[in-house]
Amino acid sequence: MSKFIQKFFAVLILASSFAFASCSDEDDAPSMENGKVEINGKQYPLSAITREGSWSDYDKIGSFTLAVINGNDVDYYEFEFESNEEPKAGDDFANMNLTLMPLVAAPDVDIEEYTYSGGSAKITSTNESEDEMTVKFSSLKMNCGGNTFTFNGTATLMFDF
Repeated sequence: MSKFIQKFFAVLILASSFAFASCSDEDDAPSMENGKVEINGKQYPLSAITREGSWSDYDKIGSFTLAVINGNDVDYYEFEFESNEEPKAGDDFANMNLTLMPLVAAPDVDIEEYTYSGGSAKITSTNESEDEMTVKFSSLKMNCGGNTFTFNGTATLMFDF
């Protein structure tokens, strides 16, 4: 009987150690946030849910999207650029006939094309194996009529190389 009790307690201790090891206060769900960027002086978390940008060798036009969490919504800032070659580290989108189409939940923002008026959006690095590029926005100003968007910060964006 004592061997049975010893085995029972050994199994009980072993089972409880697995139970305690698998419990955690941390949430294993993936984060919806992927950094932060400033737009018009306000910080917004970047959304991990975004659209993948690309560049076409055929028409020499590319695009990338900055997706930010704005309350319960995700706002998309879709940029388009012209380039004779695929973007690479060191390139500044400000020199590529950059335009912006904001797809945001704000009722006072017109869904029209915004054009470049100042600042920079430089590619600091690319990771082709992960389909990512990192862009540093430095007082990048995009205008449409009397409306302006100013972007600051660094964002890693999805891009199909």
